[in-house]
Amino acid sequence: MQAIDLQTLLKNCPYPITWHHFQSEQQLPFAVWKEDESDNITSDLSMLRLRDTFTIDFYYECWNQKKSFEEYLSSVPLLWQRNTSDVWISSEDMYLSSYSIEVTI
Repeated sequence: MQAIDLQTLLKNCPYPITWHHFQSEQQLPFAVWKEDESDNITSDLSMLRLRDTFTIDFYYECWNQKKSFEEYLSSVPLLWQRNTSDVWISSEDMYLSSYSIEVTI
């Protein structure tokens, strides 16, 4: 899966979502995704499997919004894990939860 494929899968998200950053200020809740490092499997100087990892950061005001976002993620054909949950960002008056998606090609 390439980044463009992930973008297509996430296009029906009930909350604003974009790659890397928004060009304008957003109202909560919203999500930002980015591609992380790859963790490819190699052997005998050849690539056996390509593994890409993506992170989705979800910014929100209340627990119900987070649960709704997780229900959405579960409806998309992706395997995901929550890395961090309910991190309070006091300077922005919001919470953050981060999700990891690993894709093997």
